[in-house]
Amino acid sequence: MVNIGQRIQDRRRELNLSIEEIAKRLNKNRTTVYRYERGDIGNLPLETLRPLAEILETTPAYLMGWEDKTNDMNTPEISQRRFTELLSFIDTE
Repeated sequence: MVNIGQRIQDRRRELNLSIEEIAKRLNKNRTTVYRYERGDIGNLPLETLRPLAEILETTPAYLMGWEDKTNDMNTPEISQRRFTELLSFIDTE
């Protein structure tokens, strides 16, 4: 089973992005992004999840492990709808 940190790292490597590049685009420090990848930060804030998924050209659902396939972010209506569904699921808990 692949965790969120591994999915972040895998996508970053597939896109040939450095931790520094992601940190800069997220307006976070390098150590924070590194900790996301290592799984040291277990609860990824929702305000970080969406921008991170966009940077990694995938969906929040894929990063969280709710979907097995990396979806193409070039279909925003599908991605946005799925993200909204997932957020409503989280908000009800």
